[in-house]
Amino acid sequence: MLRTKRFQRFTAMLLIASLFIMTASSCDKDTDESSSSAADTTVVIDATSSETSEEETSETSSRRVVVEIEAYDAVMSATGRGIIREEASLQSQSVGVFEAGDEFHVIGIAGDFYVVEMPDGGSGFIVTGKITEVTAPSETEETEASSETDPSETAETSEGASETTTPSTDASAAGTTTAATTAAPSTPDTTAAPAQTAAPVPETAPAAPAGPDMNATYNGNAIGAYEVEGVGTVYGYFVDTSYFNSLVNNHRSELGLTPWNYTYSDATRLRAVECSVSFSHTRPNGQSCLSLFGGAGGEIIYSATDNEAAYNAFLGSEGHRGIIEDSQYYFPNACSAAFIRVEWNGSSWQFAGSSLVNNCW
Repeated sequence: MLRTKRFQRFTAMLLIASLFIMTASSCDKDTDESSSSAADTTVVIDATSSETSEEETSETSSRRVVVEIEAYDAVMSATGRGIIREEASLQSQSVGVFEAGDEFHVIGIAGDFYVVEMPDGGSGFIVTGKITEVTAPSETEETEASSETDPSETAETSEGASETTTPSTDASAAGTTTAATTAAPSTPDTTAAPAQTAAPVPETAPAAPAGPDMNATYNGNAIGAYEVEGVGTVYGYFVDTSYFNSLVNNHRSELGLTPWNYTYSDATRLRAVECSVSFSHTRPNGQSCLSLFGGAGGEIIYSATDNEAAYNAFLGSEGHRGIIEDSQYYFPNACSAAFIRVEWNGSSWQFAGSSLVNNCW
């Protein structure tokens, strides 16, 4: 009886042990299969694009895509990031990517794809929803109204008395005469000069051109331009004074005086231009009239260009006649020049001043 109970207990324990071993073996097999399944799974991430609407399928076809291409010509802009494909198919290989705002020259339409021109001269395909035609801004013509104003230039003119320096001025002559003389090597005449008389400036026409017409003449005379220090550009022409020279030398010969050697002098011609602007023995630059002749010599001036009238006016004035009849200092050389000054009024030349100057040195 005791042996039977021990045998039953041993059998039960054996059965329990067998069940435990079978259970453990089954668990190990499930674990190994699970691990093997996880190790065989591979996840591939495309690092070139974050688009999910245009993912490529895992299966690719080796067959070429043949589609009909319709000619098209437009400039289009990308609405977002996308892929340029080799053919008109989502399964086609990628030949490039683009970003939002990139522009393409579209040369055709192939089904749901645009055919775009590539930088290397080839072509690629982009899904129609990825790019849109660029709308050119409407052109508007802007008209700027400009009001042209022609402000007329105004000039201030100051009128003063005609200058008279030693010797006295002859008032009976048709023009105004002024004489100035300095014995060599004495200093130039420093007599204070009265206010200068500026010729009135003619009114400017409303549509006056920028400058005078140098091809236009005045009384048949060609006009020249001369630069005067302290004044600027002066316009006018010279008048012949050979008759005046002959009258002066004839008078000197009658008195037994050696005739002056009348010669050409740029200094005297410049003085004629200056005196037509400022009738004075003081030059426009503030220097003495004799500064051009080394500070010694004589000068007589007349406010017109008539040769005979100037000669008669000079002889009628003691101071002017004294220079013509000079024998004390004996200045052997002389020159005379007469100048008529004109100004441009916008359409023609107008008289503005004149002078006749005789210098001896």
